[in-house]
Amino acid sequence: MDYMLEKQKKKKKRKMKANSFNRKLDTRNMILKYMGDICNKPISRVTIEQIEDGFTRLEDLKKPNGEYKYAQSTLDKAFTLIREVFTQAVQDKKISTEDNPFKTEKGVEKPVSNKNKKDIKVFDKKESTDFFRELDKGYDEYTDVFYFLAYSSTRPGEATALATKHINLEEETIHIEDNQSRDENNKPIIGSTKTKSRR
Repeated sequence: MDYMLEKQKKKKKRKMKANSFNRKLDTRNMILKYMGDICNKPISRVTIEQIEDGFTRLEDLKKPNGEYKYAQSTLDKAFTLIREVFTQAVQDKKISTEDNPFKTEKGVEKPVSNKNKKDIKVFDKKESTDFFRELDKGYDEYTDVFYFLAYSSTRPGEATALATKHINLEEETIHIEDNQSRDENNKPIIGSTKTKSRR
């Protein structure tokens, strides 16, 4: 799996951002921790049943409070990464296309999260008023950031990437053209916005 990730990183250096690569590493670490049995054998000997058993373990994992641990998006990332490993193995002629468990007639079934979906609930008018009232009570280093995020609709990484060059006081404008994320060493870096557009 590490070999495939390194290969992907080099091949997609221009396309894959460090933040995306870090998320893949997090997924890899989860797979190694809970599905290590499929990672510790030759890829040609891994079966559909073993992969699906690993996914069942991920589906059934619980937090100490009894809540299921992984949401569907996390399980989807694990499925995608393992599928990419097998695709890379076919490209590198380590297995044949017919031996790729994701390409057989039965194929590997996608895992389904047992975790309850939480609806995303935005603040209503009263909650918004209460939130800003709390902000007004005392100043800390994040107060201005919260105000800016609330009134500008920028993403947090875009807000933290702002510099004086982006602000024009005469025209009363702020140009959003950068985004703060993290590199493969988890150090903050400045790059382009998610949509790569300036606004």
